[in-house]
Amino acid sequence: MLFLAILAVTIVFLFCKYISQRPKNFPPGPPHYPLIGGALSMPSGDIHLTQQEWLAKYGGVVGIMMGPRPGLFIQGAPYVQDALKKPEFQGRPQTSDFTATSFGKSLGIGSSMGAQWQVSRKFTIKILKGVKNMEDILQLEILAHY
Repeated sequence: MLFLAILAVTIVFLFCKYISQRPKNFPPGPPHYPLIGGALSMPSGDIHLTQQEWLAKYGGVVGIMMGPRPGLFIQGAPYVQDALKKPEFQGRPQTSDFTATSFGKSLGIGSSMGAQWQVSRKFTIKILKGVKNMEDILQLEILAHY
């Protein structure tokens, strides 16, 4: 019985360790642990101070595991400019909460890309330009109350 318990714990540990491994060619970063990733290394207060420490220790691109998912902190103008040019950094990651609330599609200006983004942008700009006319109406309403 004890043997089965030890075997089960070992299998669970190895599975957790396997799913939380850093991907190949992943940038250096703080230590991570199975299931929780680098949560213990994440700053809880002064984020900018922690980022300065990471910049000095790991460089401008810091790899951090968020649970089993890899993530990046990119710091410094040259690193950010380089990252924004690459298609891998465009758009937003698809998460389970996002998929549940948007019916599995990239809806809206903040999460859509390509043709859908252009349509959403045109619509939003059209509406926001119409706000200019609303400003006059709002000013009249405010003046009427004061």
